[in-house]
Amino acid sequence: MKKILAMILLLAGPFCLFAQNKFPPTGYTGIGTDSPINGLHLVSSDSESGGSFRFGFSGAKDAVLSYGWDGVSQDALRLSQYTHNSFAGRADLLYIASSNGYMGLGTNAPQSRLSIATGVLSGIANEVFSALDVGPQYGAGHFGNGAAIYLKSATNEGIQPVAGLWSSLRDGGNGQGTYAGALVFGTKSNETAGVTEKMRIRENGDVGIGTQSPDAKLTVKGRIHSEEVKVDLSVPAPDYVFDADYSLASLTELHNYIREHRHLPEIPSAGEIAEKGLELGDMNMRLLKKIEELTLYLLEKDEKIERLQKRLSSIETKLNMKTIK
Repeated sequence: MKKILAMILLLAGPFCLFAQNKFPPTGYTGIGTDSPINGLHLVSSDSESGGSFRFGFSGAKDAVLSYGWDGVSQDALRLSQYTHNSFAGRADLLYIASSNGYMGLGTNAPQSRLSIATGVLSGIANEVFSALDVGPQYGAGHFGNGAAIYLKSATNEGIQPVAGLWSSLRDGGNGQGTYAGALVFGTKSNETAGVTEKMRIRENGDVGIGTQSPDAKLTVKGRIHSEEVKVDLSVPAPDYVFDADYSLASLTELHNYIREHRHLPEIPSAGEIAEKGLELGDMNMRLLKKIEELTLYLLEKDEKIERLQKRLSSIETKLNMKTIK
């Protein structure tokens, strides 16, 4: 109790010059006011030296929690560190502006709901902005309404936006449109260009790169460069082609089919591929089947050629014998 009273008396000193105080044995306590409305109610008309209240420790580097006008900035709640016993050496670790609620970590000039100073490049802080309301910085209508993490990078011209992460909803929609429940990633080419979408994750987990309408777990509109791709097959490998009871079409039947349809049996036409694309796993198995059938045709032809060579050799032998006689 004595420690609490001592703290109250220390806080009360600066306020005694400007307003009345009230220290009742029970009820609310007022410092700078005789009409407190809270357990501890502080009021100050001081517009200098740190504002309404300040808690801290003395020393070369004070850690101070304060609120109010400091003679330079707006009313703000601050958690600061001082290199000297004055505001000139202050470094704000946490800053919350009372005018708009913007919060800054490592900066006393937040530009959105959360501004984080992460480093220095050419004397300018790199920052990550989290904007939880609607505004043009989301890409001038590219993504519609929704929460966002907005990334900015320091340049010689100042802090400029370069990319963003959005939780997007169609403008005026109810969650049923193209953008319903999507997590959207966007970038911009320069400080004046609008942010454009590069990738999105839909509410069902489908991922689209270069497209807003992925129809599979990963849909890519563009080229893919990879060292290796492994595919788990949903269809069996066609080794059954080599079974003794496999019915292999004759070359005449195959010729007639190709002449009529202009493509191999069981292989989609060029028009079908252009319209529907290719299922790589299924198509590879179809092509493997055709390779195995082609192998059977070659083996069959090789047997016929071998039989013809034997007959030819026999005929040549007989002709030679007649010539000798």
